[in-house]
Amino acid sequence: NITYRANVLSPVKGISLDIFVNSITKMGLIGYIKEDDSDTIEDSPFIIIVPKEYFVDDTFDKYSVNDELRVTIEASRIKYMAKNIQIVAKPI
Repeated sequence: NITYRANVLSPVKGISLDIFVNSITKMGLIGYIKEDDSDTIEDSPFIIIVPKEYFVDDTFDKYSVNDELRVTIEASRIKYMAKNIQIVAKPI
């Protein structure tokens, strides 16, 4: 007999998340979620991309690395043998 425990994360369109900005590119923000305070992007189960075109009124420029941002999931992709789920999100 084997007993195991798992946390299953399945991103669905419309769910809101609090993410932390890891980097800022010409295309938009790259973020991740933290399960613990010491987590980094390497530990995150999600890699979240927030395209620059989803920001209104030039609010994109006010964010910097390590800022917290609330987003809504628009789409997700799971690549075979990947350690992370890629998500496209829109800021709230």
